[in-house]
Amino acid sequence: MTVSARIRLMIAVAVAAVTATLAAQSVSDAPDLDVYGRIREEGLKRSQVMAIASELIDGIGPRLTGSPNLARAVAWSQGRLRRIGLSDVRPDSWGVFGVGWRQRNAWLRMVEPDMAPFIVHAAPWSPATRGPVTADVIAVRGFKSELEFETHRGKLRDKIVLLGRAVGLPEAFPIDKPLSDRLDEVRLAELAKPETVATNEPNAEQMFEGIEFLERSCRLLAAEGVRAVLIPSGNNTRGGASGGTIYVDNNAVCGLRSYEEAHAIPLPFGIVSIEHYGRMKRLLDQGVHVRVELNLDTEVTGKNVEAVNVLADLPGADPARHEIVMAMAHLDSWASGTGATDDGAGVAIIMEAMRILRAIEVRPRRTIRLALFTGEEQGALGSLS
Repeated sequence: MTVSARIRLMIAVAVAAVTATLAAQSVSDAPDLDVYGRIREEGLKRSQVMAIASELIDGIGPRLTGSPNLARAVAWSQGRLRRIGLSDVRPDSWGVFGVGWRQRNAWLRMVEPDMAPFIVHAAPWSPATRGPVTADVIAVRGFKSELEFETHRGKLRDKIVLLGRAVGLPEAFPIDKPLSDRLDEVRLAELAKPETVATNEPNAEQMFEGIEFLERSCRLLAAEGVRAVLIPSGNNTRGGASGGTIYVDNNAVCGLRSYEEAHAIPLPFGIVSIEHYGRMKRLLDQGVHVRVELNLDTEVTGKNVEAVNVLADLPGADPARHEIVMAMAHLDSWASGTGATDDGAGVAIIMEAMRILRAIEVRPRRTIRLALFTGEEQGALGSLS
């Protein structure tokens, strides 16, 4: 999103909040164009949205739930909201989350048959390697049962496993038609019909069984003495995300609860860019001996970490109005990026919208409450509390 687009969106949020809450208006009143004009002037001439975004995205960076960086973001956001002038700025606990974790460093390089640096990140909540580990690489196709794994028993000790769970290589999709189109009446009628569930879609029971086996599969690899596991970035059904981009998911390499001690990842997991993963796999497919050096430097930063959301209010002026207008975004992010668009931009926009309303001294009829949720990337945990 461009700077101008973010500023326009922020102004729209502020205007929407005021439209819903201005003390001087009733439902039938005409819009207060003077207030709208002051919102635009404050937002366009004295915007702080990019400064707010930079402090969070550049200054703090990745904000995995339970991590020290998220704790920094929680403290930063409360300080910012108090400086803006909001009332009752407070952390709101939604309970014990689990293990605190962060990546301190990660690197991977091929040493045979060529010397080459590769892009890698530790999977969230992965244990560390015991310093740099040099080992032969062996490819293991994804397996969905212990029976499928039997052929690998006794062959993996002290190896680094290139684990392919995807059904195939990444696909390139040609752009051969417009990226959007206007729906006609016929298409709208089709969309209005009750959805028909495809017979080949897994049901909920099958999905939970698959997640449970994902956790067991990691224990199988650990029991065989595997030094570490490398998986392709993205790791979706088409083989991954794109090119050199590291697409590190939230917590799903060994089940969906790796942040709990009882479901801890039992061996180091690295996530490799698609191109570098593909180079190793192609060499192995040709029978070429591949050897790599891997270092995943991670640490557990706490256990039974308490999780909190951040709340703040712009109080309503009408005591008879008990409704609350909510402005929401989520403060946490995935582990490998700075969370700029997911959802740092949302955080900056609603904080700037509230700053504008305070700066021009708007007195809304209803209380406007800002909520910054955490645990969103683990299943919207904070917003469900």
